[in-house]
This record gives sequence, structure tokens and C-alpha cells, in this order.
Amino acid sequence: MTQANKPSLTPKKKKGRLKEYRWPIAGVLFLLLLLAAFVIRLPYYIEMPGTAEDIRSVMTVDGKMDTKSGSYDFVTVAVKEATPADLIYAWATPFTDIYSAKEMTGGSSSQEFTRINQFYMETSQNMAIYQGLKTAGKETQMDFLGVYVMQVADDSTFKGILNIADTVTGVNGKTFKSSKELIDYVGSQKIGDPVSVTYIEDGQTKTADGKIIKLSNGKNGIGISLIDRTEAKGDVPVQFATQGIGGPSAGMMFSLAIYTQVADPDLRQGRHIAGTGTINQDGTVGDIGGIDKKVVAADKEGAEIFFAPNNPVSKEEKKANPKAKSNYETAKEAAKQIHSKMKIVPVKTLQDAIDYLKKILYNIGSLKKSEEKMDITINAPQTESNSNSAKAMSLNNGLIWFICFVPLIGLFLENYANSATAGAFLWILVPLFMIGCSIADCKHLIKHGIDAAHLFKWVWLTPVYVYKREKLCGRELYKAIMCGFFIIAALFMNGFTQSIKIDNDYMLVSAQNSYVQSLDNFSGNSAKVIGECITSYLGEDAKWDCTKNGHNYTVTVKGKHGSDNYTISFLIVYDGFTYRKFAISDVIKNKVSLRDDEFSAVCKEIFTEDKSDTDSSNEKSSNSQTK
Repeated sequence: MTQANKPSLTPKKKKGRLKEYRWPIAGVLFLLLLLAAFVIRLPYYIEMPGTAEDIRSVMTVDGKMDTKSGSYDFVTVAVKEATPADLIYAWATPFTDIYSAKEMTGGSSSQEFTRINQFYMETSQNMAIYQGLKTAGKETQMDFLGVYVMQVADDSTFKGILNIADTVTGVNGKTFKSSKELIDYVGSQKIGDPVSVTYIEDGQTKTADGKIIKLSNGKNGIGISLIDRTEAKGDVPVQFATQGIGGPSAGMMFSLAIYTQVADPDLRQGRHIAGTGTINQDGTVGDIGGIDKKVVAADKEGAEIFFAPNNPVSKEEKKANPKAKSNYETAKEAAKQIHSKMKIVPVKTLQDAIDYLKKILYNIGSLKKSEEKMDITINAPQTESNSNSAKAMSLNNGLIWFICFVPLIGLFLENYANSATAGAFLWILVPLFMIGCSIADCKHLIKHGIDAAHLFKWVWLTPVYVYKREKLCGRELYKAIMCGFFIIAALFMNGFTQSIKIDNDYMLVSAQNSYVQSLDNFSGNSAKVIGECITSYLGEDAKWDCTKNGHNYTVTVKGKHGSDNYTISFLIVYDGFTYRKFAISDVIKNKVSLRDDEFSAVCKEIFTEDKSDTDSSNEKSSNSQTK
């Protein structure tokens, strides 16, 4: 959807085919590179602030919804494979870091990395159930189910058999009560001894045979890194629904939420409380990564209190990195940097968080305010939105970016539409393509477990769809603004819109200001302007006029050259989308229309011959006659 060009904008130069199409090719390549910048994945990850999720959206205790005012939020960090555009964004945006794939995943594949984080989330839930119920004075126990495979050594005979997140449940037909028992048993075997491992992969129990090898630490083993897989059981059932969310950092807040609902329902006192940290079986709170980004996310959601792990940096860490800081110190600095009003509270144990909340004075005003918002806080749409935000973190947004730029692609292609029909076809094709892409994107959301079915009714209005889609996913709304802007820009820049301003006066001025080379009657590379040529030949008193008949515009100019009267007519055919013809249609001398050689001679004299050469020739001829 391009601007309607003046006739003079298409010089008739003789070019090779490649040169003739170099700008369209360059434009297409530029658009492809622009699209690639948002789609192609690089071996890098970006880490940025995620969301603060109400725990009630992912957890129920004893089958009951926590309806008390206020909320406990667990906070996420968004991690995604980087595109070139992402790297530029990360470089220019605070609290957004770039990591190599090896730094982020430890050499694991994306699928393995996801499985590891899902395991960490499962482990944090079990620890939270155990610790939350235990602290609340309820009966609970931790059952040993086996060991999770975290890594398989390259020289292990189980390489390619055991995979990350598989669960080893037995060795040589023996079962164990802890990972220590399993490790001690395997370590007691001799190098080269056959060993049979029983394991669970994707819910199926399997057996694999291998041999004992010498490990890098000098001990005997089967060459796997492992960690306990446990299951917490208690008097009070606790259910989680955290699909699409990984990592161990929500453990402490899960424990606090379980304790509150079971033992002290009024502990929050109507406050919006966020926090982070792992939870261990002894109730201690462990450090996590990206806490500065979690502070930003919690502040954005309006949290009043933020619990941060407060474990001192070890001497070894200080020696390796003199600038190393505790989670609490980093959180304090981040809150100061963004001018947050949140209270950053240091905790070393779950009990520290409970004690802090118990000591806070009862704030009537805060409670009333929270109660007024309670319906919004605990209703299904809000919690579903939070859940959707978490699931959307790993989405590939290449398609939605493409949708935003489709109007610009249409704008570019309109340059090469050779008729109004072709232009109209583009006007139909572009919105249909945007609608189709919106439908595909909506199905993509649903496939990833996001409740986006209600968005189908908005695919007909692309900017509205993009807005509602980004809002549902808990993302910034700049894509919707960008999409709307590009659509509006395309509407104002397209040929049909531009044609509104084209009238007789516009065509007259365009013809006057066009270059001679734009006339269909001539070829070459003349830099002469039509109006100037006419003025030179007919004088400044020449009179211009323009009439319209359908798609045809006729520009006429009348004047005298010597004792002869001339009327020169230009035909401009503009079909409402593109200029189809621009030519000298008639030359009338003393009321007689010139034809063939006479027509060509006058046109050449007016538009192509050098006036100084003509004057010089005439002067020589006159002198010769005088003599």
C-alpha cells in the first residue's frame, strides 16, 4: 500500500534485468531479514522479569479454595531462547541478562532442560507439603521413590539409555530407602561388574544392563549424577497444577501458603505478599537465581512484602567473586533501583517468615482495601490469567511478530501491483492473511494449555486480537500498539487513499514538474523538466489546463512560438492505483494536428534539443543569407 507516485518517478532507463529488479529484491531480502530477527533461534538465552502468580491459581489444600483476603505470590523469571531481536532488547533493557546455551542449560538440550526444571518444581512441591504440614502440626512423612537422573557421564555404559529426569528405582533387583544407600551399594561393586538398573521413563518401568566404571572422583559407580525423588504424604491432601512452570524457587512460598491455610488462615492480614526461595526438609530457605528480576516482577504486581533468602556468602564464593552478594542484598539493591515501596524481608527459615507476619500490627485500612479487592483477587478469571501467563513464558512469539509486520509487507508489495485489480487483490489478501495467522496463533496458544478459545471471535480485528492475546499472556502490550500503528500507516499510505487527493490541479502540477524521461514518447536519461521546456518554447504566458474523463486526465498547454500558435496535449492514465500511461498525445500548430515526422520534429525541438545549439545554428543561417 504505497503512495501514488507522480509520473516523473519512473525514469525510463535501459537496465539489465538484475539491476531493474534490484530494489524489489533488496526490499524482499530486508523484510526476510526483519522477520528472521524475530524468528531465528540463536544459541543464547535471555533471562528477564516474569510474573507474580497468586498461589491459589495453582494450589488447593484439602480440596478447598483459600478465600481469605490478601494473597501469597510465587514469582517467576522468564527464560526464552533468544532471537537477534531478543538480544538487542536484552542489551538495551535493565534486569534482562544474556546467557549462552551452555551457561543456562549446562549442556542439556531444551527438552532435557525443561524436564530438569519440571523435576525441580515437583521436588519443591513435595518439600513444601512436608514442611508446611509439619510446621502446622499435622502428621506427614516423606517417602523415598528412587533417584532422579540429572546427568549421564560420557563414558557411562548407560549413556543413551538413561535420560535426564528418569527415576532409578533399583539396582540388581535391590531397592533402597535413600540415595546414600544406592550410592554405597553401587560403589561396593568392582569395575567391570555387570549391573542391572531398574528405572521409570515417562511412567513406564524399564530395565537396562551395563557395567561398573571408574568415576572422575576415583570411586566406582554407573556414571550418573542423581538426586532424591521423594513424595510427601500427610493428613491433609494438597494438589498442585503447575504445568508449564519449572524450577525449585517457589518452595518457601508454597510452604507458607499451606501452613497459613491449615494453621493460621488470618496470617496474611489482607496483605499482598510475594517471595522466593527453595525449601529444604529441615525448614531452611535456600538461595535462588535471578532474584533481582523477581523483585521487579513482584513490584509490578503491587506486592507489599517480599521475602528474600538471607544466607551469607561463603568465604569460597567471596574469594572466587569479591562482588558476590546474598539474595537479600541483591533484592534490596534491585528494589532501591526501581524505587519500589515493597518491604524486602530477609528469611533463613520458613519460621522466620511466619514470625515476621505474626509480629506485624493489624492494619485496618490495609485490610479494608484488600477486602474490597478480594472478589477480583480470588475469582477464576484472575487466577486463570495468572496461570496463562506462566504457561506463555516459553511460547515462540515469531508468528505474532509476523502478524504485526504484515501491513508493512503489503505496503511494500503494492509498489509492484500493475493494476487497480492487483491492488484491490492485495487489499483483500493482506487482511485475510492476518486473520489466518491470528487463527493459527490462537490454536498455538490452546495447544500450549492456555485458555484462549474466547479469542477466536477477535481474529477479525487483528489489533484487538493482538491486544487481548498479549494481555492474556501477561505480556507488554507494545505489540498491539505497533500492529495498530502499522495498519493505520498502511491505510494512509496506500494507493487508494492517496488517490483521494489526486484531482485536476494535482495532475496539472505533476505534469509540469515531471522529467522529460518519464514521458512514454522518449527514452534516455534527460534531466529536463517538462514545465521548463514548455516555458522555454512557448514563453511564460503559456496557459495550462487539465480535464478528466474516467481514468484519463488530459493536460493541455497553449502558447505562441514565433508567429505560430501551439496547443500541446499530455495524456495521463491513472486507474486509481497506478499510472498506466504518460505521453504527449497531440501537438496542434495553427489549428492543425501534426502527424508523424512533423509531430516528432516538434517534440524533439521542444523537449530534447539544446536551445543554445539551435540559436547558434539559426544565427549562422541568418548571417549566411545576409551575405
